Amino acid sequence: MTKIREVLSDDKHDWEHRVAAVDESQVSLLPLIETVSFNPEDDKQVCVSGKGVFKIFELKEHSLTQKHSFKMDDVLCHTWMSGDSIVAGTEAGQLLMLKSGCLHQLDNPYEGNEEMLDSSSFLPPLTFVSAIVRHSKGFACSSGLGLVCVYEETKEKDYRKTGTIRRSIQ
Repeated sequence: MTKIREVLSDDKHDWEHRVAAVDESQVSLLPLIETVSFNPEDDKQVCVSGKGVFKIFELKEHSLTQKHSFKMDDVLCHTWMSGDSIVAGTEAGQLLMLKSGCLHQLDNPYEGNEEMLDSSSFLPPLTFVSAIVRHSKGFACSSGLGLVCVYEETKEKDYRKTGTIRRSIQ
């Protein structure tokens, strides 16, 4: 930021250098948060996720106090499943579940769908989890291009993949 102030205040730098400095400052100030949601069963709990961020806050006496915080991959999306559990999707294609303060990994959306990861392509596979939606028996998530996975709750109160919807991308 000091360098940016120096460039902006120095008359020796031309207009292009000044614009580049402003653009550089805007990139460094990009928001880290992707998703914010309230617990549907307790509106005093808030989940915040984004670039390296996955935190749970609780509203107490007109201020937010941090209840849980996890350092991890970039979290692109999350959804509340019940009063004490949240499912989150990462840029690396992982599905994570926070339940009673403990974080664990669920089945990878691409397990059993490896044919969608075209190894002959010169592009890296798109395996990110970009959306999660709760339904009556569990949740569905989108993972990369053309894949939606359906998960249902098990007797052990965990979730397992029960189906996939694929669309070939050409």
